Amino acid sequence: MSLTDWHTHWLPARLVDALARRKEGPRIDLEAKRLLYADSSLVLWDTYHDIDARLRLLDETGIDRQVLSLPGLFRIDSLPVAEAEPLVRIFNDETRALVRSRPERFSGLVALPIADPARAAEVFERELAEGVLIGAILPVDAFLSHDDAQAWKPVLAVAQRWHAHLFVHPGPVAATLPAAGAEGVTAIDNAAYRRGAQDLQSRITSAAITLAFTDLLDDYPDVTVQVANLGGTLPFIVERFDAIDLRDRGAIASRERLRRIYVDTASLGAGAIALAARTFGADRLLFGSDLPIFSADLPIAGFREAAIPLDQAGAVQPSLVPREAKA
Repeated sequence: MSLTDWHTHWLPARLVDALARRKEGPRIDLEAKRLLYADSSLVLWDTYHDIDARLRLLDETGIDRQVLSLPGLFRIDSLPVAEAEPLVRIFNDETRALVRSRPERFSGLVALPIADPARAAEVFERELAEGVLIGAILPVDAFLSHDDAQAWKPVLAVAQRWHAHLFVHPGPVAATLPAAGAEGVTAIDNAAYRRGAQDLQSRITSAAITLAFTDLLDDYPDVTVQVANLGGTLPFIVERFDAIDLRDRGAIASRERLRRIYVDTASLGAGAIALAARTFGADRLLFGSDLPIFSADLPIAGFREAAIPLDQAGAVQPSLVPREAKA
């Protein structure tokens, strides 16, 4: 069995250097080996940017291939376009080069300057025309509501033309970038849980509802859509949807629309994975690790403990092969 990791990130060495030259976040402190963004920071592990270190980790973990993307929560792509575009171009150039050199181990997703959806669509079209990268990463905040999502129809149209894959991942659009410390949540108030789990999963859920339960994707049938982290809290609350339907309509609406999206398993374990498999179908689950931000051990063990063979997850996977544009 070949194991593909659909939710994983990297920062090419050239991008690390560019971020190290920035005076404001997102930036990298090379001496401290930390990535600083908004009012948060993370250790800059070698596996972010050192491909040899990454390959050793993959071999140790048993992952055969990764679909690489820019980490959306680092807020690199949501900078003003004049700042974001040079950085995402570095990411795209380096990711394309890596995929060409190691096609058996890596696929890649385009990073876009998301402060301007029209410009993002132009960059997306240009990158897909190179014939290497298979789709793009987009922020969940672009899909918090059906109205929010309208601005992203140019990007969806490009994805439809190329039969591309879209990875909807936690992250802001430019208008929602907070000032450092604006949330006012301190460590004693469990900030990591509130922002890194509760709020984050809630926003993913809103995006998943937009993508699965509205008509947004009806005009884009050839686009595959992956929602991070098992679709947020959707597997847990979908039975409440049933209760609402019974109260208001006297019958439970079909859950078939849930199968319009894929969900990945990043940072989640056995209980959540088993529930998501019952909600979406195991073939709609994609293995995701969120390496190197999180370990792959939790989702790998989660499949085992939930008694779901990894080869059943994502049995009908999105294509890893770049497509030709439709006429």
